Amino acid sequence: MRLRCGVRETECRLVIVDKDGTLIDFPSLWVPVVRARARFIVEEAGADATLESALLRAFGYDPDRERIDPRGPLAIAPRSETTIIGATLLYGAGLAWEDAVAAVHRAYGRADQAVDPLRLARAVPGVDVALRRLRAAGARLAVGTTDATGQAVRGLRALGMAELFDAILGADGVTRPKPHPEMVHRLCETVGVAPAEAVVVGDAVADVQMGREAGVALTVGVLTGVTAAADFGGYADVVLASLADVVPATTGG
Repeated sequence: MRLRCGVRETECRLVIVDKDGTLIDFPSLWVPVVRARARFIVEEAGADATLESALLRAFGYDPDRERIDPRGPLAIAPRSETTIIGATLLYGAGLAWEDAVAAVHRAYGRADQAVDPLRLARAVPGVDVALRRLRAAGARLAVGTTDATGQAVRGLRALGMAELFDAILGADGVTRPKPHPEMVHRLCETVGVAPAEAVVVGDAVADVQMGREAGVALTVGVLTGVTAAADFGGYADVVLASLADVVPATTGG
């Protein structure tokens, strides 16, 4: 099929999309998660309460400005990397490394129980219709996310979107997370499409970097997450307001 992405058009068989910030509203889901993780890390470590703010900032969230750093860990890093950040701060506060690691893992487990992503997750307006329109036009669809695969499937299923995708792959399913191109290569292999026949759509610079390194036909940055249009400069082939602006070229928009 031929795909229209703003002023650009390209032949495309597979559209690979990010999840959080592209399909699902990012702050409504991840701010409660990161706050819970920081709070429970302090409790599990028996650390001073002032460490909570330092943890939030290290994770890439400014609690004073309520701002997520679009190039920070919260926006792009998988769970395996953010746990190391938490443990490193605890180590710096005086805990033995093995105790710091254990405290962070306990805290993350508590956060998983305390924050229900299926209840908090909200779809970005217009994406459900956009996905169904692409499917109807013959496009294959896949999700590549830094979330865990199982959690991504559950979240998309709760929003009624999981069945629209031919493949869903999380950071736990690759050895090298975004922006490495492994995720694109794995998804293309699963669906049976060459990277040059795919388009990558995401709200983070790491998403479009991943697509470019994989050699996809087009990389699309969208503004429904935490990245500003200017920050995509030099990385995305095109920047659009939303995934809803990615349409079959024959529809007229």
